[in-house]
Amino acid sequence: MNIYHYTAAGREAASFEQGLPFPEGRGGEPELFLLRWDPLAGPAVWRATDARQLTAERVDVKWLDPRRIGEIPELPENLHAALAAGRLTAVNLCHPRWEQALDFAVPRPGKKRVHLLAVGDVGGTLLTALKLLGGDLISTIGICDLNENTVARWVTEMGQIA
Repeated sequence: MNIYHYTAAGREAASFEQGLPFPEGRGGEPELFLLRWDPLAGPAVWRATDARQLTAERVDVKWLDPRRIGEIPELPENLHAALAAGRLTAVNLCHPRWEQALDFAVPRPGKKRVHLLAVGDVGGTLLTALKLLGGDLISTIGICDLNENTVARWVTEMGQIA
Protein backbone atom coordinates (compact mmCIF):
# COMPACT_ATOMS: atom_id res chain seq x y z
CA MET A 1 0.00 0.00 0.00
CA ASN A 2 1.39 3.40 -0.97
CA ILE A 3 1.46 6.11 1.67
CA TYR A 4 1.37 9.78 0.69
CA HIS A 5 2.49 12.57 3.02
CA TYR A 6 0.79 15.92 3.49
CA THR A 7 0.65 18.87 5.84
CA ALA A 8 -2.96 19.30 7.03
CA ALA A 9 -4.14 21.73 9.69
CA GLY A 10 -0.49 22.57 10.37
CA ARG A 11 0.33 18.94 11.23
CA GLU A 12 2.21 16.14 9.53
CA ALA A 13 -0.31 13.81 7.87
CA ALA A 14 -0.31 10.57 5.90
CA SER A 15 -2.90 8.92 3.68
CA PHE A 16 -3.52 6.08 1.26
CA GLU A 17 -5.06 8.76 -1.03
CA GLN A 18 -2.94 10.45 -3.65
CA GLY A 19 -3.68 14.01 -4.75
CA LEU A 20 -5.42 15.35 -1.66
CA PRO A 21 -5.74 19.16 -1.59
CA PHE A 22 -2.95 19.72 0.97
CA PRO A 23 0.71 20.70 0.67
CA GLU A 24 3.24 17.90 0.53
CA GLY A 25 4.47 16.77 3.95
CA ARG A 26 7.98 16.08 5.22
CA GLY A 27 7.45 12.33 5.54
CA GLY A 28 8.14 12.15 9.27
CA GLU A 29 5.98 10.50 11.91
CA PRO A 30 2.43 11.64 11.15
CA GLU A 31 -0.01 13.04 13.70
CA LEU A 32 -2.97 12.66 11.32
CA PHE A 33 -4.10 9.92 8.96
CA LEU A 34 -6.42 11.23 6.25
CA LEU A 35 -9.29 9.06 5.00
CA ARG A 36 -12.31 9.56 2.75
CA TRP A 37 -15.24 7.63 4.17
CA ASP A 38 -18.97 8.03 3.95
CA PRO A 39 -19.69 10.59 6.71
CA LEU A 40 -22.44 8.30 8.03
CA ALA A 41 -20.01 5.38 8.36
CA GLY A 42 -18.08 6.80 11.31
CA PRO A 43 -16.93 9.82 13.29
CA ALA A 44 -15.19 12.88 11.91
CA VAL A 45 -11.97 12.14 13.83
CA TRP A 46 -10.84 9.46 16.25
CA ARG A 47 -7.67 8.33 17.96
CA ALA A 48 -6.56 5.30 15.94
CA THR A 49 -5.40 2.44 18.14
CA ASP A 50 -4.95 -0.32 15.57
CA ALA A 51 -3.72 -0.32 11.97
CA ARG A 52 -6.87 -2.19 10.90
CA GLN A 53 -8.95 0.87 11.81
CA LEU A 54 -7.29 2.69 8.92
CA THR A 55 -8.43 0.12 6.36
CA ALA A 56 -11.82 -0.90 7.79
CA GLU A 57 -14.89 -0.29 5.67
CA ARG A 58 -16.90 1.21 8.53
CA VAL A 59 -16.94 1.81 12.25
CA ASP A 60 -18.93 -0.83 14.10
CA VAL A 61 -18.86 -3.16 17.08
CA LYS A 62 -15.95 -5.10 15.54
CA TRP A 63 -13.67 -2.26 16.66
CA LEU A 64 -14.01 -3.54 20.23
CA ASP A 65 -11.95 -6.53 19.06
CA PRO A 66 -9.77 -5.36 16.13
CA ARG A 67 -8.89 -8.96 15.21
CA ARG A 68 -12.40 -9.14 13.73
CA ILE A 69 -11.82 -6.18 11.40
CA GLY A 70 -9.48 -8.04 9.09
CA GLU A 71 -5.81 -8.45 8.31
CA ILE A 72 -3.22 -6.03 9.64
CA PRO A 73 -2.17 -3.82 6.73
CA GLU A 74 1.48 -3.35 5.87
CA LEU A 75 2.38 0.17 6.94
CA PRO A 76 5.66 2.07 7.19
CA GLU A 77 7.45 1.97 10.54
CA ASN A 78 6.67 5.64 11.30
CA LEU A 79 2.92 4.91 11.12
CA HIS A 80 3.25 1.87 13.37
CA ALA A 81 5.28 3.99 15.81
CA ALA A 82 2.60 6.70 15.90
CA LEU A 83 -0.13 4.09 16.46
CA ALA A 84 1.83 2.33 19.21
CA ALA A 85 2.51 5.63 20.99
CA GLY A 86 -1.15 6.68 20.78
CA ARG A 87 -0.33 9.77 18.72
CA LEU A 88 -2.19 9.05 15.47
CA THR A 89 -5.54 10.71 14.85
CA ALA A 90 -7.58 9.42 11.93
CA VAL A 91 -9.54 12.09 10.04
CA ASN A 92 -12.53 11.50 7.76
CA LEU A 93 -12.20 14.30 5.22
CA CYS A 94 -15.73 13.63 3.91
CA HIS A 95 -17.27 14.51 7.26
CA PRO A 96 -18.55 18.11 7.13
CA ARG A 97 -17.11 19.00 10.57
CA TRP A 98 -13.72 17.31 10.43
CA GLU A 99 -11.78 20.55 10.90
CA GLN A 100 -13.74 21.56 14.01
CA ALA A 101 -13.45 18.02 15.39
CA LEU A 102 -9.65 18.23 15.30
CA ASP A 103 -9.83 20.67 18.23
CA PHE A 104 -11.14 17.83 20.39
CA ALA A 105 -8.91 15.04 19.06
CA VAL A 106 -5.79 15.88 21.05
CA PRO A 107 -6.02 15.17 24.78
CA ARG A 108 -5.81 18.37 26.77
CA PRO A 109 -3.91 18.64 30.02
CA GLY A 110 -5.81 18.80 33.27
CA LYS A 111 -8.93 17.11 34.55
CA LYS A 112 -11.23 15.31 32.13
CA ARG A 113 -14.98 15.31 31.51
CA VAL A 114 -16.59 11.87 31.59
CA HIS A 115 -20.05 11.00 30.25
CA LEU A 116 -21.93 7.83 31.11
CA LEU A 117 -24.69 6.54 28.90
CA ALA A 118 -27.45 4.24 30.23
CA VAL A 119 -26.75 4.21 33.94
CA GLY A 120 -28.09 0.81 35.05
CA ASP A 121 -26.58 -1.43 37.72
CA VAL A 122 -23.10 -1.56 36.18
CA GLY A 123 -23.14 2.11 35.18
CA GLY A 124 -24.29 3.09 38.66
CA THR A 125 -21.39 1.22 40.22
CA LEU A 126 -18.98 2.84 37.78
CA LEU A 127 -20.49 6.27 38.45
CA THR A 128 -20.09 5.84 42.21
CA ALA A 129 -16.49 4.67 41.83
CA LEU A 130 -15.63 7.58 39.53
CA LYS A 131 -17.19 10.05 41.95
CA LEU A 132 -15.35 8.59 44.94
CA LEU A 133 -11.96 7.88 43.34
CA GLY A 134 -11.70 10.20 40.36
CA GLY A 135 -11.51 13.58 42.06
CA ASP A 136 -7.90 14.18 41.02
CA LEU A 137 -8.56 13.32 37.37
CA ILE A 138 -12.22 14.12 36.61
CA SER A 139 -13.71 17.62 36.54
CA THR A 140 -17.31 16.66 35.71
CA ILE A 141 -19.37 13.54 35.14
CA GLY A 142 -22.26 13.67 32.71
CA ILE A 143 -25.14 11.26 33.24
CA CYS A 144 -27.35 10.26 30.31
CA ASP A 145 -30.21 7.78 30.33
CA LEU A 146 -33.47 7.42 28.42
CA ASN A 147 -35.34 7.50 31.74
CA GLU A 148 -35.25 11.05 33.12
CA ASN A 149 -36.07 9.75 36.61
CA THR A 150 -32.92 7.63 36.58
CA VAL A 151 -30.83 10.68 35.70
CA ALA A 152 -32.50 12.74 38.44
CA ARG A 153 -31.90 9.97 40.99
CA TRP A 154 -28.20 9.66 40.17
CA VAL A 155 -27.66 13.43 40.08
CA THR A 156 -29.21 13.66 43.56
CA GLU A 157 -27.19 10.73 44.92
CA MET A 158 -23.90 11.96 43.45
CA GLY A 159 -24.60 15.43 44.82
CA GLN A 160 -24.59 13.95 48.32
CA ILE A 161 -21.07 12.59 47.96
CA ALA A 162 -18.42 15.08 49.03
